[in-house]
Amino acid sequence: MIRRVAFFLTVCLLGLLSVVAAPSREAGTAGEGGNVFLHWNERVPVPVPDPVPVAEADVREADTQPQTVLEYDGYALHFVGEASIGFESVFLPFPEETASDSETLLHPLDDALRSLCHVGCGDFESQIVIRQAGEDWVVLMNQTLYAFDGGEWKPIAEWPVRVTMTAYYGKGGQSYTARDFVKRGEEWIVADTYGNRVFRMDEAFRILNEVPVPFPTEIRSWENGIAVVGLNGTSFFDRELVPVGGTPPEIMPIGSRLETEVDRQSVLIDESTGWTWAAHGGWLIRFHEAEGIWERRYIGHMYNAYLRPILIPLEGDVLVLMDERAFRFAGDGAWIAAYEYPMEFPPFDYFFAYSGELTWQMDEGRKTLYFVRGTEIVALNLANGELRDLFSRKWATIGPLLMDGKLAFTVHTGDFLLPETLANELVFLDPETGSVARQELEPGFFTYAADDGGIIVARPNPDNTHGFDLFRFVPDGPRPSD
Repeated sequence: MIRRVAFFLTVCLLGLLSVVAAPSREAGTAGEGGNVFLHWNERVPVPVPDPVPVAEADVREADTQPQTVLEYDGYALHFVGEASIGFESVFLPFPEETASDSETLLHPLDDALRSLCHVGCGDFESQIVIRQAGEDWVVLMNQTLYAFDGGEWKPIAEWPVRVTMTAYYGKGGQSYTARDFVKRGEEWIVADTYGNRVFRMDEAFRILNEVPVPFPTEIRSWENGIAVVGLNGTSFFDRELVPVGGTPPEIMPIGSRLETEVDRQSVLIDESTGWTWAAHGGWLIRFHEAEGIWERRYIGHMYNAYLRPILIPLEGDVLVLMDERAFRFAGDGAWIAAYEYPMEFPPFDYFFAYSGELTWQMDEGRKTLYFVRGTEIVALNLANGELRDLFSRKWATIGPLLMDGKLAFTVHTGDFLLPETLANELVFLDPETGSVARQELEPGFFTYAADDGGIIVARPNPDNTHGFDLFRFVPDGPRPSD
């Protein structure tokens, strides 16, 4: 169940603190990461400009000039400049035939369907799949199949399909079920999308057999059986659901175009081939504007609805990073692998403003991706799909993940009325040994960037609601990570 969280008072206390994104390079270690500071449901931001040197900051009023050095026990923070909050999104010429995750409800059973509360009897709604089985209408909502009987919907079966959810913290959520099913004679064939399989059932809803298909989303008629569309293209099966072949994803001509706003972190442009990749609305879309062609694959939604997928170039491939799964594709669009790491249910609810969620660092030598997921730092082994928990702090938030020899991030704690104001730490984590070194920070600072000089932290400028002051972390002796 999605727990309701009253954000209003918190937001009033903090003000409309927004979003920051900044590139980070690892010093002396292979790999690079993307550091994105996410706040509530704001869009992904534009990378901030380079810090303004202290000498250039003298033009500010004297009473707003920050201290250039903040002295603490064991370390100092040296002011290095300012950064402004901004947003970054891009407009892409998507084919106008972009998919929606909702079934069209403009049919005579509209009122009856609404009685199922799939559109929300409260603050939660469920995706439904409505199909006609012979002369009867049936609806799948979550794991329950309903039939229209006597002017109302009546449950007739429970199906063993996997259901996923999206949480809009403080506002509600949505659930998603198998995206397609058909009835052929007395048998049912189901595309269990989130279960990565297609299965066949008899008239008593007993499973006869099943086959693995990565994220199956559509079942089509085929002269010798059925065709199933999934991440790997179109797979063909005979009437007994035995695989008999397949084809790559369908490349379609682009008709009319619709300028669509997409978060910049969800877009990857391959200059060498002319293909543009974009994750939007639950779909991974590839299009080649010069050649006028496109294709799409369904990838689903985040658990945290305020996030968007991140597209990461990886050794000529493309990695799609999400909070419960990741997908890897070859540069030509061929599907390579899917990695799944479902949230524990119910997962921790996010109360606070600072969040480095889905900020990441890549260790190419170890073929491992480190990223923030909720209140955890995790490591995804791209060679074998293993996910390891490296760090966890419940009832706290984690700042953007940096790499400075070791992983570095801030951890902020507080209470509901005064979030992130009671305690703050700068943490250095060795991902191999699990050893952790901590340095207490004044509340309000969060990790921002790493360069050859080490770690830079930021805090909101009290005199500028659209800016941050940047400070370099300078320990009195060896850094805690050394």
